[in-house]
Amino acid sequence: MKAVARAAAGLCAVLCAGPLCSAAGAAPVEPTVVFEAASLARTGAAFEARLATPDPIDVKQVSVQYLGETVQIDVPQASFPKGKLMLKPEDSTVKSVYIYEPNDQTVRVRLILNKGLAARAFDGAVQVARSTGALTIRLSGAGARVIGGRARQELLRKVEIADGFGGEAALTLVA
Repeated sequence: MKAVARAAAGLCAVLCAGPLCSAAGAAPVEPTVVFEAASLARTGAAFEARLATPDPIDVKQVSVQYLGETVQIDVPQASFPKGKLMLKPEDSTVKSVYIYEPNDQTVRVRLILNKGLAARAFDGAVQVARSTGALTIRLSGAGARVIGGRARQELLRKVEIADGFGGEAALTLVA
């Protein structure tokens, strides 16, 4: 039994040699980015979430995922001392923004889209950039490609009318 415990401890020491390890007696690494506040804005066709921080950020380490009706952004080695925050903008694309820490080394920002908008439609339209005193998450461009509500009904009505003339019907979407 002692041999197994020693082997496990040795394996843990090898596996936990990374910079974020707090196992095997290593001191936990403090987050290098501390977000102090958050704000939202719409600039033309773009929606922006800004997380204020005086700290430098390596945006190459930030990951973006598209999950159902949610665009999820993870910022590693970061903290949000407020714990969690839910913001509800009055916006045609974004229903709410939820900021929280899924663990002690990551800040997660979830842009929850309005019903019927697929996050996948925004693939390639999410920009994460370091701006003066903040990390800016910008959702742009793809909003014009998503058709919903009244615009969708109008489009379907036009298609029905065009098809009513017989023969081939052409459909052109202009964003």
